[in-house]
Amino acid sequence: MLVFDSDDELATVAGSFAAEGVEAGDRVLCVVAGANEAVLREALGAPAAERVQFADAAHWYREPAWALAGCGRCVADHAGAGRVRILGEPTGWRRSLSGVSEWHRVDAAANVVFHDAPLALLCLYDLRQLDAAFVDQARRTHPQSRDAGGTRPNGDYVDPVAFAADCDRDELPQPDWATWCTVTAERLRDSRDLVWEIGLLLGMPEQHIRDLALASYEVAANAVEHGGGIAHQRAWAADGELVCEVRDHGTGIGDAFAGFHPPRTQARQGRGLWLARQLCGLVEIRSDMAGTTVRLHMRR
Repeated sequence: MLVFDSDDELATVAGSFAAEGVEAGDRVLCVVAGANEAVLREALGAPAAERVQFADAAHWYREPAWALAGCGRCVADHAGAGRVRILGEPTGWRRSLSGVSEWHRVDAAANVVFHDAPLALLCLYDLRQLDAAFVDQARRTHPQSRDAGGTRPNGDYVDPVAFAADCDRDELPQPDWATWCTVTAERLRDSRDLVWEIGLLLGMPEQHIRDLALASYEVAANAVEHGGGIAHQRAWAADGELVCEVRDHGTGIGDAFAGFHPPRTQARQGRGLWLARQLCGLVEIRSDMAGTTVRLHMRR
């Protein structure tokens, strides 16, 4: 991570990180806000800046899982052609559905998901735009820090699994009302029907309902298969969102970052939560020995 408070510091430290990648033949991607993009372009100069791909941070950082998936696509698209180097400025957390903890959780997940990947990722934290508490929490999810003196181990770094456990201590808020259904192997269609019923009642766009219905179906199917043959599902509206929750009574999910790992091409398992994270703005999971709760959010 790079924590900075001036254009000069951004240009010097992040600019050198990008320039090193260009010189090494890496694929270099800068996902930064408009003003900071201009600073980096000037720092790189021509023709180096022409060899760097720039992307819109507001689009890239719409939701946490989507940003992580974007990194994964870059690595996959460049497979066998050297290293990928990404400079990312997480600007979207104020606009997204996700709570702040989910943005930090995905930073922790990146250390696991991309542990063996040919990827160098520098996250940029602009103190002129972010509050100190947000940055302090981010320090716990980055194993290294970078400044004008170079890259060094970050003493505030916390093991990703332990960090995820801290996030899970935040209880999910309960709705004022909800519509319920019970899902079994013979009644999986009820999962989709419940979402359509509430979504149409709220006047949600049909594509949004369709995406949430598919996500809920995949999660419910997993719950039925691994949670004792039965799942309980509820749906409700809150703060401009359509929310769907699936609860089972299995033995819990052992993977602290379930659904963040892209499923293998031929694998039949592991696709449900991955698909749900790609379709929905926010997926929250709480799992213990009493069962697993998966809560899916879709913006109106």
